[in-house]
Amino acid sequence: MYDYFKSIFNNNKFELLLFLSLTLLLFAVRVISGFNGLYGQDAYEYLRYTDRLTLFFQKGVNPGEFFWPVGYPFIASLLNLIINNGTIALQAVSFLSYLFSVVYLYKILKLLNVNNKIKLYIILFFCFSPFIFRTAFLLMAESLSVLCITALTYHTIEYSMHYRLKDFSLAVLFIMLSAITRYADLVIIFIPSVFLLITFLKHFKITTLLSGILIIILTLLPHIIIYQGHSMNFLGHEWLREWSLNNYISHGFYTDNGYESYSLINILYPFANLVYPEFVFCGLIFIAFIKMKDFNSNYLKIFAASLLVYYIFLAGIPYQNFRFLIPPFPFVLIILYPGYAKITGKYLKGKSIIIISLIVLLIQAFFIYKYSAGIYTLNKFEKETADVIKQFDGTKTLYTFYLNGALNYYGVKNPIVNLYDKKLIDVPAGSYILFNESKFNEQWKNKLPMINWLYIKSNYKLRLLHRFTGGWTLFGTI
Repeated sequence: MYDYFKSIFNNNKFELLLFLSLTLLLFAVRVISGFNGLYGQDAYEYLRYTDRLTLFFQKGVNPGEFFWPVGYPFIASLLNLIINNGTIALQAVSFLSYLFSVVYLYKILKLLNVNNKIKLYIILFFCFSPFIFRTAFLLMAESLSVLCITALTYHTIEYSMHYRLKDFSLAVLFIMLSAITRYADLVIIFIPSVFLLITFLKHFKITTLLSGILIIILTLLPHIIIYQGHSMNFLGHEWLREWSLNNYISHGFYTDNGYESYSLINILYPFANLVYPEFVFCGLIFIAFIKMKDFNSNYLKIFAASLLVYYIFLAGIPYQNFRFLIPPFPFVLIILYPGYAKITGKYLKGKSIIIISLIVLLIQAFFIYKYSAGIYTLNKFEKETADVIKQFDGTKTLYTFYLNGALNYYGVKNPIVNLYDKKLIDVPAGSYILFNESKFNEQWKNKLPMINWLYIKSNYKLRLLHRFTGGWTLFGTI
């Protein structure tokens, strides 16, 4: 492990200084904000399963089912065995993934380009890209996913140049970690993986083959052991079942998660991480300076093709979420770099670089705040809601939806029934109902959460107990 970290920094003072500076920054933001990375439903589910995996390692208790790949909670559970705090363990994995992604992307750009203000490019447009910076704090798999993609890319390029066993082994390791972190990443890494395989076959060595096979087996073991006979169930995922070319020109979909409507049609939405301020606000400017001859490099062709294949895949899914555009973002910056290099090389020199850099940093800081405020507000709301619920009788059943994980985490003792799980046929008198009709009325129309809520409204008298911000209301049945 020591040799790995030593080789990563390779006596490069800038990489080490950047790593340590960002570590201090992340720590300071974490302490000052008090943000624990939990919000919505998914983060609490990652935390729940991290705790279940920890218990599995400690006592052999079956961790049960999990909707997503096990890579992120599995790695966090190993750390959790040491620190005994699942929340901190998950956030630490996100922190470290962000930090090492920065180093790896810098190394990639150095390999592929003459060192033309690469350091500044990394700091301005990756370290402080709003969605990338935000992932460092969230208890979500995207930060680890970005690390896997940047690391496998770097080691694949290094192997294609020097044919070292170390680079091949690490490339395979990160390919497998990527696969068990987010299934959709298989689409992003498919072409780089094929390139690695072709390079290996051209320079075949039995020791290299054996190393690759051993790494594949070891990294798949957690997935196989946990899912046992259901390890291939992800092939029946809703995205694959409902993938269609017809979705390319649609922007509204009925799925198992209700009805969702979006501002962009599906074929346009994936290209957002080339130009949207959540990712890179001046992407259009960089694109304007890029020419076809900039893609003479086989590596750039691989990255561009990988992005295009992933965009085509996403456009066929009946769902949109900018989180899905985070993992391939390193490829976006690699492709946009020639445009940045031309601008800085031709137009920005001397003091103008400093002035423009400060302006860009201020703009990025504004966007980081803008696109993080909603999550931070939701995090505070979940804590405050739990505090209010705890003031009521903790023995009575609470019926709710969406906030289940948060209420459990923040110590609500009431038996909680999820309105999503099954159709209600009886609600005992004196029960509590926590619901947000305005939030769920359209999306979950004719789905269990709204069906159950309408059943309760129609068949029971409700007494208002507390009105929260944002449309959430606590009722008691009479």
